[in-house]
Amino acid sequence: MSAIQVAEIFKPLFLGELSKYRVLCYYGGRGGGKTEAITRFLVIEALKAPINIAVAREFKGYNDISLKQTFKRVARDIIGANISASDVMRFSNGSQIFFVGASINTIDNIRSIDNIKYFWLEEAHNIKDEVLQVLIPSVRGADSQVIISLNPRSKDDYIYKTYILNNDPSYSSAIRVNYSDNPMFPEVLNRDRLRDYETIPRDIYNHIWEGYTNDYNDLAVINTDLIGYYDNNSKQDYRFIVISIDTATSTKNGADYSAIGVFGLTTDYSEVHLIHMNRGRYDFHTLNNEILKTYDIAKQLSGASANLILIEAKANGISVIQELQRTTHLRVKGVTPMSDKVSRVVNDFLPFISKLKIPMHANIYNYWLEDYIRECKLFRADNTHAHDDMIDSTSQALAFLCRKTFNFDSIKEAFQNVKRVL
Repeated sequence: MSAIQVAEIFKPLFLGELSKYRVLCYYGGRGGGKTEAITRFLVIEALKAPINIAVAREFKGYNDISLKQTFKRVARDIIGANISASDVMRFSNGSQIFFVGASINTIDNIRSIDNIKYFWLEEAHNIKDEVLQVLIPSVRGADSQVIISLNPRSKDDYIYKTYILNNDPSYSSAIRVNYSDNPMFPEVLNRDRLRDYETIPRDIYNHIWEGYTNDYNDLAVINTDLIGYYDNNSKQDYRFIVISIDTATSTKNGADYSAIGVFGLTTDYSEVHLIHMNRGRYDFHTLNNEILKTYDIAKQLSGASANLILIEAKANGISVIQELQRTTHLRVKGVTPMSDKVSRVVNDFLPFISKLKIPMHANIYNYWLEDYIRECKLFRADNTHAHDDMIDSTSQALAFLCRKTFNFDSIKEAFQNVKRVL
């Protein structure tokens, strides 16, 4: 048997450290090497002792053009011999690998395989939830293990909810694997990845390459494809910079976030750049510190100090305004919302969405981008979305910048009655 190269992230699988889990879920984007590593693992296990292995994709025919050939190649690489693979791949020691479909019409074919040791669901994001709920309990061999690999599509999918989002560490393990975990990631794929990074919407890129969900929202309000990008590696000149804050002061799980966004209006008034976004669950004291920290980051990124801080003047936002006015020299303006959240998005966000640009290039400061796009994408007209704090910050900033600053005199008007502690 030839030596096996294994990426570091898969070594626990080959060393038997994950055998205690009933369900093992590898999830992530393109190029992580999930298929290759799991195939190698199963071939090695089949060579150790006579066992039955089931390999399932949604439709059995897909195996004929992909997995069967992969298994044949891997077996040839490991033992230097050709092993035929029709619907069953048979080894000289009695091990068998069955290639099956995992649709509602083929469940009985899997149930009929006796004493399955490993059951691998490949590209499980294509398999219907009701099929998964029946298939997994059907694997009843002694010490049997279900291995799942997928690029998750939606947070509402059965696998994502059960084995990733709400994973029970005493029963299952979820391991995220991306191209960055694969030392053998081919250069030709990296060229594709870099091109996608520059040319396709960031939420789509994050789904394809980073393995994030790509939830479809049938009551979508915000078309994220209309949000453009600016070159954050080049110096940008801004006529006006505001920090727009949607406040909350609870640290409990499930509570609203505080969102502190930094927005720059370009000198020709044509674009509003989202320079930075700070989102978190902060108590009152921490929130004030985060505002000051964001102010410093904004200065570092833009080369200029923010001209104004906008804070929604309701509930705890009033206390934050008063504290900043008492303890800092920052210009702070309270903003009173005149309508509900959805109306604000429709009236203040959407009319100016083509002006809004987000950073093009990754750096240590724009870790928030994927969450921002996701929040925009999932914002729903029926108000059942989970969070809209960054959207509120954006709506507030766009309304101020784009409605106030059609000429510079309007900017001066915006400073009237704004208290500045000297």
